[in-house]
Amino acid sequence: MNLRIVVVGSGAIGLYYGGKLAAGGRPFNGMSILVGVDTSAILKAENLHRTALALMEEVMQAAGKCGFPLESSTPEQLIRRTEMMGAYKPSTLVDFEMGKPLEIEAIWGEPLRRGVAAGANLPRLQLLYSLLQFVDRACQENATDRQ
Repeated sequence: MNLRIVVVGSGAIGLYYGGKLAAGGRPFNGMSILVGVDTSAILKAENLHRTALALMEEVMQAAGKCGFPLESSTPEQLIRRTEMMGAYKPSTLVDFEMGKPLEIEAIWGEPLRRGVAAGANLPRLQLLYSLLQFVDRACQENATDRQ
């Protein structure tokens, strides 16, 4: 698997459309926040497992449209790697549980916008992004209200 970093404007934006960060990380990170479970629970629940694969396939489509084609076996490879790692909480879930703001734009928003601009159809990623924006905003507002 090759690491690819695209430099845009004045900084490096890690659009690593070749591995876990893009294809694997986005679904597991986002889904774990929304359902409040670790990766093992996502993989054990058939409907969540299918949803994670579908999200990975969307990210792969976006990667291809952006000039980073991936092998069709990539989602299954990422699932197998995640299974081998055992149950763990993605870092974004840990941050969320600690009340830290989510990095919505960097992790989900910007890749979504780039994929759509390149012609990718990303309804699941759009839904994940919208739900995470809502949850993050609500949690930050609740934290502010408690202060």
